[in-house]
Amino acid sequence: MGYNLPNNTHSGYLEFLAWSGATRVSKDSVQAGDLIIWPTHSGIAINSTQMVSAENPSQGVKVNTFAAGGPLAPEPMTVLRVTGGVVTA
Repeated sequence: MGYNLPNNTHSGYLEFLAWSGATRVSKDSVQAGDLIIWPTHSGIAINSTQMVSAENPSQGVKVNTFAAGGPLAPEPMTVLRVTGGVVTA
């Protein structure tokens, strides 16, 4: 979509939390396109209970539910809705 997102959750979890291009929304309000962020992983919501994310090189990209928590549960889960940011060419 042309947004300049923070690097990734492995090196920039706090960057995502401080990023001015998104706002936090409640876990009960997740919509397709929202970013699902944990300190060790991230994904993009495809509906109110599932996300798509790159698991690892051997598993590739998968669809998973996020209700159970992050890969190292219990981890704090944050939902961010992209509201702007720097648009790239």
